[in-house]
Amino acid sequence: MGKMGTNIVKLLKGIAIGVAVIIPGVSASTLAVLLGIYDDLLEAFGGLKKHFKKSFLTILPLGIGAMIGFIAFWYPLIWIIKTEPLPTMAVFAGFILGGFPALFERIRGRFKPYRVILMITTMLIGIAIGASSVLFKLDTSFLFIGINVWGCVSLFLVGLLVASAIFIPGVSGTMLLIAMGFWDPISSFFQNLIVFSNVGLSLLYIGFFLLGNIIGLAAFSRILTRALKNHNTTVSFAIIGFVFGSIISAFYNYDVVVTYQAYQTTNIGNYILAFLLLIAGISLGYILTSREKKKLARDVEI
Repeated sequence: MGKMGTNIVKLLKGIAIGVAVIIPGVSASTLAVLLGIYDDLLEAFGGLKKHFKKSFLTILPLGIGAMIGFIAFWYPLIWIIKTEPLPTMAVFAGFILGGFPALFERIRGRFKPYRVILMITTMLIGIAIGASSVLFKLDTSFLFIGINVWGCVSLFLVGLLVASAIFIPGVSGTMLLIAMGFWDPISSFFQNLIVFSNVGLSLLYIGFFLLGNIIGLAAFSRILTRALKNHNTTVSFAIIGFVFGSIISAFYNYDVVVTYQAYQTTNIGNYILAFLLLIAGISLGYILTSREKKKLARDVEI
């Protein structure tokens, strides 16, 4: 595949990452692992200072694709999650489940009690993030009335935290924002930009959030790169636990539960559709990760 073809593939994978960012409970970095771009992204962000040009060229098509996916699919996905949460979550959960054989390759034959305990712990943390968004619905909208210094500071700090979560497969940045009460305000800022309402104020707050993201991405990528290099197997156990937890939190979080409560249908067709989409997602996830595995094997042989 030529350079142009490679960049187009990266662009398409970036679009998939942008879509995953929107879905509560779906981890963009889990999708990056399944699509075979996680290690490249981690290395690129961690090496921006030493190898700026190489790292920038790796990030650029993926970043452009992520922005396209986020902007283009924002309204359709938010609408479909509000109206049909079960089938929507089923297809994404299926895709992640289909990639589990590839994830388990990292830990096969390396089970030790402390690693299993770590995996169970991270799984429970993943579940807790979703559950906390249901149990403790926080409202932070008072921080964003007009130009508020504390609103700017809080968004910067939240941006740092979410950026750190972005690199942990199984941890959904969207779910963290929902749990902390910042999802609705940040969503409204992006919606304001789309409809050209309160553009200046929205750009101000989004700017502080993105600044925290950028600094967090640069700092945490280095930390995680070292952790994977020195403790690859142990970190992989932790990652798989987070991924398990994220599947459960995808079906149990504030945004989805509110819709479940208003779900006044006994139509069995919805459950059949969800089951079929789950199977379709599993099949697609398995096929894509298998292809990435074969591609990696060919690259190693070369």
